[in-house]
Amino acid sequence: MRRAWAIRSLMLAVSCGALIVFAAWSQQLEVPKPPLLRAMHDELERSRQISLPNLEPPYFVQYLVDQDDIFSVSAALGGVLTRRRELLRVPHVTVRVGDYHFDNGNYTGGGFNLGTRYDLGHFPLEDGYDVLRRFFWLETDSAYKSAVEILSRKRAALRNLTQGDRVDDFAHAAAVDHVRPLATLRIDQEVWTRRCADGPRSLRSTRRSRPRKSNWNRAPAASPW
Repeated sequence: MRRAWAIRSLMLAVSCGALIVFAAWSQQLEVPKPPLLRAMHDELERSRQISLPNLEPPYFVQYLVDQDDIFSVSAALGGVLTRRRELLRVPHVTVRVGDYHFDNGNYTGGGFNLGTRYDLGHFPLEDGYDVLRRFFWLETDSAYKSAVEILSRKRAALRNLTQGDRVDDFAHAAAVDHVRPLATLRIDQEVWTRRCADGPRSLRSTRRSRPRKSNWNRAPAASPW
């Protein structure tokens, strides 16, 4: 069986304190236009106001969305077996409670979600602002409650231990605001379908002509960069 596939991967991030957008709580970020980034930004602003009785507020909140645009074709004996185009989005929400010196991170018992687990299903593929806000809101609520519980357990675990000099749990970074246009997958699906169906000779020719866009392990890979 021969298979040709192409993947476009990108990472969207709006964070408070690190990664693509470095922002302190006191700074105001310019609201991006795309609905996904706008939902991330607005929910980040709302998260700054989180305050529950007897619980510490978060000092760092980060939203990441890994997005993959995939086109795949498989063929055998000159006939196409499957052909599909898929869009995948995988969210990652991080909440840190405490301060830069001591927070819920760097704890062996903190690799689990101890907060409320909502049955949200898959991350929305359509850029509906209200739906995206709801998803980030519920994920943030779960991550925050989990972070508070982990911080409490970490303090209890270290209470009877003698500690020497400690490094900070999290490093402070200067704020940087940087937004770039999102890349799009441009591929001639008909051409790749024919190449896959025509056999290894056509695919080897493609590999020689586009060495940067190939991964020859029984399957050539094409990407837009």
